[in-house]
Amino acid sequence: MVYLGTQIHTSIQNMLHLNLARAFRAKGILKQYRFLKNMGFYDAKATRLKDNQEKVIRLDELETLCYNLWCTPNDIFDWEPDAKYPVLEGHPINLIKRAAEADLYGKSRVLTMEQLKEVSKFMDEMIAQNREELK
Repeated sequence: MVYLGTQIHTSIQNMLHLNLARAFRAKGILKQYRFLKNMGFYDAKATRLKDNQEKVIRLDELETLCYNLWCTPNDIFDWEPDAKYPVLEGHPINLIKRAAEADLYGKSRVLTMEQLKEVSKFMDEMIAQNREELK
């Protein structure tokens, strides 16, 4: 059910999609099926998750994914507005519209080794900062 102004819409479907492929790429996880199996997902579920074909996900599964991928639900969901039901510009759901992906591996191919060292140093600083914030 979606509330747009004075109308409530109940027929909006499939605007929110699970997209683990992006997180797997960003985290450098090459063996997605094995990664999912190691988290306890059974064969069929792991296959559907890996292929972005899963339509239903329980909250405990979502929590397991986010914990192990070190992300939030916003990082693994895509939201595309339904053309029939435009969402107002200030609506909070717009915050999870997908912007550019964090494809570090694809982008790193065009950097020199020296530039990669600088990126690595910057990432090390960010990781240290995250660890400090978690204390």
